[in-house]
Amino acid sequence: MIYLVFLSAVVFSFFIRCFLKQWMSYDYIHILAIQVFIGLFTVLVYSIYGLTVELYIYASLYIILIWTALVDYKNRMIPNRLIVLTVIIGLIFMCINMDKNKIIYCVALTVLLFLVSFISKGALGMGDVKLIGCMCLFLGSKIISILLIASLLCCITGIVLVLLKNANRKTELPFSPFIMISLMILIIIG
Repeated sequence: MIYLVFLSAVVFSFFIRCFLKQWMSYDYIHILAIQVFIGLFTVLVYSIYGLTVELYIYASLYIILIWTALVDYKNRMIPNRLIVLTVIIGLIFMCINMDKNKIIYCVALTVLLFLVSFISKGALGMGDVKLIGCMCLFLGSKIISILLIASLLCCITGIVLVLLKNANRKTELPFSPFIMISLMILIIIG
């Protein structure tokens, strides 16, 4: 069963990667390493949650987030086609779980973060706002924990970069890698 879990994660990841190929410029060694990491992390999630809906929800979301983080890190943008794919998959899982409250979280948090982005003059990018809104379809209220952890990690990284003189106060950091790391932390600690 572990081989099937590993293989299904790698195949889904390959599909997402092909979906994003125009934004990706990594060589094959890096892509292979990312695919192996995704497969191994999926096996870890399987060992924690078993063959449950949570496994599929978390695996789908972090696979999408890994590729999103790579695109955002390299290009400083999150493609809308990835947001649309995430919404479709999130709605499917929301219907499977029959949890209508996630729509309320999605709309409320997206509007709130849109206001934050508008007031802060783009300090929080609109791609991040849409991505976080999509993640609500998967996670519901758990998104608040992810945002807190991601913000803390981003602040710590920014402070370290400023102290090492590799950045200044105006340096922009892509937020989706921190969201991805926060999701992985939340998955592991439950």
